[in-house]
Amino acid sequence: MLRDTIARPYQWVVLMRKDVKEPWKLFQDLPLYQIAVSPSKDSRAVSFNNLDYEYWTQWNKDVDAGKTVLVNFPDSSKLYLNAELTKEDQTYLSKAFWDQRWERWGAMSLPFLGAIFLPPLALLLLGAFLVWVGRGFAHD
Repeated sequence: MLRDTIARPYQWVVLMRKDVKEPWKLFQDLPLYQIAVSPSKDSRAVSFNNLDYEYWTQWNKDVDAGKTVLVNFPDSSKLYLNAELTKEDQTYLSKAFWDQRWERWGAMSLPFLGAIFLPPLALLLLGAFLVWVGRGFAHD
């Protein structure tokens, strides 16, 4: 189950140019660099969103049509990139995605760690509270 969680597909969060006043133009048939900033330029910080299950089929169709590039990683995660990105940007984004894997893994493991550690901690605190209450009655 954890491997399925880690192996999810992701997409790059597009960095919009500051002169683009209408962000919905991103979804029109305009050249990518007319709307977006090159991520490798000035070594910009980038982020990635995971893709919801209902969109996987469409993204795979876009890969088959040549609109999107699919990058596979050793941990079985996948990164979908716009095919209009230059090779430098694709390489930059792929490296940034791989470098951020520990953050993604940490964020994904928090619910599991909470499920493991919170119930015993709650029982320990409840027991300590009951001992404290019991000692309070024993001194009277």
